[in-house]
Amino acid sequence: MSEADFDPKLDPKLDPNFDPKGTARTGRHGELLALRAVEALGWQQWRCNVPLAAGEADLVCTRQRDGRRQVLLVEVKTTRGDDERGLGERLGAAQRGRLWRMAEELAVTLGASEIQVTVALVAIGSQRHSVTLSELEAF
Repeated sequence: MSEADFDPKLDPKLDPNFDPKGTARTGRHGELLALRAVEALGWQQWRCNVPLAAGEADLVCTRQRDGRRQVLLVEVKTTRGDDERGLGERLGAAQRGRLWRMAEELAVTLGASEIQVTVALVAIGSQRHSVTLSELEAF
């Protein structure tokens, strides 16, 4: 076989987009479920997977309240099945600090008067899914 005939997508191990455990698909599904949960609370999606100086924000939402623009940064943690680990076990101090630095950058960028950081713990089960939203206190 010549190099011109070779298609790396025919061999999943050589495809850079190959995801043997489906983790990328699970992550995207978790982000969608988290978005639905925050939309039910009156937030509107601004953008997903936003590159910032301190890292990538999974989900950024905004809303107007009493004439003030509010920004919500959502860090999504998705697992398949039931995950008994609590928030403290899923998020270390360094990651909490990084999330608040990203939120502050977003507040400036979007001209927000209020910022909030929330962690969405999403469990994707075979029969049902659950989303637990936990507001992260200022670091």
